[in-house]
Amino acid sequence: MLIAIKAPHGTTLEVPDPDEQDDDSLQRRFRIVLRSSMGPIDDYLVSEIEEKFEEIGVGLPSNLPSTSGLMRTQQQVW
Repeated sequence: MLIAIKAPHGTTLEVPDPDEQDDDSLQRRFRIVLRSSMGPIDDYLVSEIEEKFEEIGVGLPSNLPSTSGLMRTQQQVW
C-alpha cells in the first residue's frame, strides 16, 4: 500500500505495534495515526500495490482526490 501525506509542521505520525493490539482477531492489522494541532491533514491512497508505480518509473499523480476533512485534528489510516 502506498499512501501520500500532506500535513502541517508539527504533525506526529504513530504506527502502533500490530502484535500488541488488544483485539482477538487472528489477522494482523496495521494502523497509522496522524495528529495535528496546526491544521488539516491531507492523505491520499496512491496505490494498494506499491510495486505498480516502482515498476513503471512513474511519479505520484498530481490530480489525486484528497481524503482530508474540515479541520480534522486526528486521523487514522487503515
